[in-house]
Amino acid sequence: MSARKGLSTALVVVVTIVVLLVVALVILSIFGNSLTPIVGLTEFRNQCTFTASTTCTTTNSLPPTWNIPQSIREGGTSVTKSCSAEFPGVQCVDRTLVGFA
Repeated sequence: MSARKGLSTALVVVVTIVVLLVVALVILSIFGNSLTPIVGLTEFRNQCTFTASTTCTTTNSLPPTWNIPQSIREGGTSVTKSCSAEFPGVQCVDRTLVGFA
């Protein structure tokens, strides 16, 4: 009888762990998309430059995310900036970026 009780307890523990993992995955699936990493100013500028250059070369336009603000870390505080605010006046002309300082 005690072997049966031990097996029953182990089964309850395993089922509890599986349920907790499923709940955690559901919560991460729901809220995971809203969790955006905060990058530093240098990384943000590099991302803007790279995506603008790549998109301009391939599609002859600026990236669709060019005007969308992102949270970045600047001087120890979190601020919201877009690539267009960081690089005003940048344009894509004949698959070439114009206006980078």
